[in-house]
Amino acid sequence: MDTETADDFAALADAVLTRRTSALLTGSQPIRHAAAVLPLKGDAHVTTGLARVEDTATEVLHHRKARLADLDEAYTAAETEVDVDEVRVIGDRATALFTETTMLTYKKIRGDEPPTTGFQAKHELTFVAAPDGTWELAGFTPQAEDGPAAVNSLVDTAGDSDNAPIGVAEAPVDDDGEPEPDGPAPQETPAGTTQPTVQAQIEPSVTGTCGGRGPPSSRTYGQWR
Repeated sequence: MDTETADDFAALADAVLTRRTSALLTGSQPIRHAAAVLPLKGDAHVTTGLARVEDTATEVLHHRKARLADLDEAYTAAETEVDVDEVRVIGDRATALFTETTMLTYKKIRGDEPPTTGFQAKHELTFVAAPDGTWELAGFTPQAEDGPAAVNSLVDTAGDSDNAPIGVAEAPVDDDGEPEPDGPAPQETPAGTTQPTVQAQIEPSVTGTCGGRGPPSSRTYGQWR
């Protein structure tokens, strides 16, 4: 696969993840980002089925934002970088592995919050070649890793050892290249949300932003627990 197509895949992954993260942010600009329509046309675009899944994902993350607010936890801006780890093509299917690095700027509620927190997460994206030569994103699946899930993930960390999705399926692909539901998903529980834990320092380069803010002055690496 050529570099241009891999870059198209990365740009689409960035758009999906930026949209998800924006659903967790406060303010009118993040709301506009979260309401943005994902591309249904272009060299790399989403299927209509996955677009519906992502609309439901936004609703799930809006509920999580409310739960975090109950814990005096809120974010005003975010920056996302997506790095391509591997792309495999078999026939008319392509599987792309990505690493997401997202930094979140805290809203000052208590006054003792650090400037930022952040996380890294692995994702597997499934693309299907359309008859016109373009690629359709038909599946977006988190990769199981040790430790808590990312705050913008659709999985619940409250005792779910198998990383089951919350509220919405992660769009497995059927034979026609369209995502199809994988049965009812377990619901989120209050125990799945607690405060992020700052763990280390990182300095990512940024390719996508939410909230209209520049790079935070201090960067920390943490994960939602």
